[in-house]
Amino acid sequence: AYEKAIQNFEKAGNRSGLGLVYLGKRDFQKAREHFVKANDQPGLGLTYLGEHKLKEARDCFNKAGDKNGLGLVLMAENKYDEALKIFNASKDFSQIGMVYVGKREYDKAIQSFLKVNDLCGLAIAYCGKREFDKALVLAGNANDLSALGLAYLGKRDFDKAIEHFTKANDMSGLALAYCGKKDFQKALDYAVSTNDYSCAGMVYLGKREFDKAMDFGKTINDL
Repeated sequence: AYEKAIQNFEKAGNRSGLGLVYLGKRDFQKAREHFVKANDQPGLGLTYLGEHKLKEARDCFNKAGDKNGLGLVLMAENKYDEALKIFNASKDFSQIGMVYVGKREYDKAIQSFLKVNDLCGLAIAYCGKREFDKALVLAGNANDLSALGLAYLGKRDFDKAIEHFTKANDMSGLALAYCGKKDFQKALDYAVSTNDYSCAGMVYLGKREFDKAMDFGKTINDL
C-alpha cells in the first residue's frame, strides 16, 4: 500500500503526501526531506514528534498555528489535562481517547474511540485493560502492526511482538520487546536510536540501574 501511494504522490508532485507516507513508514529522515521541500510545518512537527524531538515539534506547530499539533506535544509531555482542553475544543475524539489512555482511564478512552470507530485506538485501550485477545482482533482489523506488537507484548509473546514491531519500523516497540526478553543492551540501542528517553529509562529500570533511570527521567522533564 505504501509503495503505490508513493508512486501516486510522486506522479502528482505532492511533497506533503510523500512526507505523510514516509511518516507512516516511520522513515523520519525521508519524511522530513519532503516536508521541508513542501514547507509543511505541521508535517515537520509530526516528524519531530515521531523522533521524540519535542522542542522542534512545538516550534513547527507554533509557526503553523496548529493547536492540535501543540496538543500532541503536550500529550507527549504527559500534560494530559492541557492536551484534553485542546482536543475537546476541536472535537478530535481519537486524540481525546489517546489522552484518556495516557491517564489510564481506559473506559473513557474506549467511549471516545467508539465515536469515530477508531479500531487502532480501541486496540491500544484494550491493551491497557489487559484484554489482549480483544486487542489483537481490533489491531488485526485495523491492520496496525504497532498495535499488534503491543498486544503480543502484553501477552508476553516477545518474538511475535518483535516480528510486528520490525515490520512497522517501531523502534520504541522493539526496545520494549527486547526489554521483556531481558536483552537490555539491544533494548537500549533501539530506545536511544529514536530518542525515546522514557523507554530508555524503563530499560535501566529493568537492569536495576536506578540512578541512570532517574537521569533519563530528568532529561524528559528538561525537554
